[in-house]
Amino acid sequence: MYKQNKIIKTSIRNNQSTEGQTLERQLEVIMENKQPLDASAPLIYTAPDEILGGMNPRTDRFELAIDALGAIDKSNIAKREAKMSVVEDEKNKDDNNKPPEGGVNSNQVEG
Repeated sequence: MYKQNKIIKTSIRNNQSTEGQTLERQLEVIMENKQPLDASAPLIYTAPDEILGGMNPRTDRFELAIDALGAIDKSNIAKREAKMSVVEDEKNKDDNNKPPEGGVNSNQVEG
């Protein structure tokens, strides 16, 4: 006697996709309607003197990474300094509200 596997229902559903138009059919429609060609994909190729660093396989990506990390480091330092200035402002505000050590508050009128 062999062990029979149980059929388990899953939540995976069949893909309900439809078949799209071929490139030739899309070009026929554009030519029939006399529509201008639009660039639906971003232009990757540029003139050799205008090649972006991220697109050029000959670039030294280490330099790009150092520049990116430098920008991140500057933003972290700015956040840290902002937090420190808030803490210092609160400390100065607390120091200004303390009465003098003589026991007489400067707001009290003597007389």
